[in-house]
Parts: sequence; C-alpha cells; structure tokens
Amino acid sequence: MLSVRWRKPEEERAFFQQMESMGYESKLLKDSEDMCNLGWKDFGNPNCHESNVYFTTKYVQVDGESKALKDVSENDMDNMSDSEYREFETKFIQIYSFKSTSPK
Repeated sequence: MLSVRWRKPEEERAFFQQMESMGYESKLLKDSEDMCNLGWKDFGNPNCHESNVYFTTKYVQVDGESKALKDVSENDMDNMSDSEYREFETKFIQIYSFKSTSPK
C-alpha cells in the first residue's frame, strides 16, 4: 500500500511507471468522497480532459472565499485556516495498492 500526496504529478508518475515496468499493477483505493478517483496516469495530467475538469470544477475555501483547485497559489495555501488546508490536502491524497502481475 502507498499513500500519495501529489505535488508534482509529472515527476511523481515516474514511480508508478517504474513499478509497472517491474511487473506490478496498481489499484486506486478510494476511502472517502473527497478523494479524487482519477488514476495515476490521469491525475494532474494537463493532456487529460478529466483531470482538467477535476481541477476546474473542484473548489476549496481560501480565507473564506471559494477558489477552483487550479487557481490556488502557494500564497493562498499560506492564507488558509487549518480546516481549509486539511480540506485542500484531501483533494491531492490518494491511496494505492500494488500486486505483482509476474507469474511465480
């Protein structure tokens, strides 16, 4: 099992690609409605329509005001209350399980 907090999806995808090349299959586990259901190939991928929709249509509070995820800046994160920040973080956390696809 692996918990991922996506920060730089393009770079972090390399881990999943390497696991796949070593014969492991990943499965996204969703434990709450707040978690994104896009898999590692799509999450944060600017070439993925579903990812772009997710970051455009999911909103969080920043100092009491609603902002789309795609519009939240580092400065905005500094201005979030603790509860706003926790809500924001859940949008970027995913849990995966891995199993070997190689014959034993």
